[in-house]
Amino acid sequence: MIPTEEQIKAIVNWWGRQLFDPKFDNLNKQEKKNPANRPNIMAGMMAKMAADAHPVSGDQVELFKQALAARLRSLGDQPEYNFSCHVDYGPDDFLAKALEAAGLDTDSRLPWKSYTQIREDGSVVGRLSYGGEVQLLLEAVVI
Repeated sequence: MIPTEEQIKAIVNWWGRQLFDPKFDNLNKQEKKNPANRPNIMAGMMAKMAADAHPVSGDQVELFKQALAARLRSLGDQPEYNFSCHVDYGPDDFLAKALEAAGLDTDSRLPWKSYTQIREDGSVVGRLSYGGEVQLLLEAVVI
């Protein structure tokens, strides 16, 4: 699978937007009500404070997007489908290298439990945070 320029653009623009106001939500609504999950809530608040303490410049976002696009272009023709870039509590290698290229912290710049995915039909989707709604970023390519 060689990502198209349209797919790459959809992915890098989506992740680029997340740099400005990352969400650190790792619980669903029911889990947030459970007092045993307060440490998770506090961890999210602390990650948000760390991100807010180090604002991101437009130049850094552009560097991040350029580095991520270059990594995606380097994928070559791989037989796998459903390629994704994701963050659990830390970014995957694609996102981490792009953050480093832009001089950004890899621990507190991208939202937890989020991903973008190139699906087998060529569409690109993204999901922001745990339990977030899957967003269509690019329609499927009809051949």
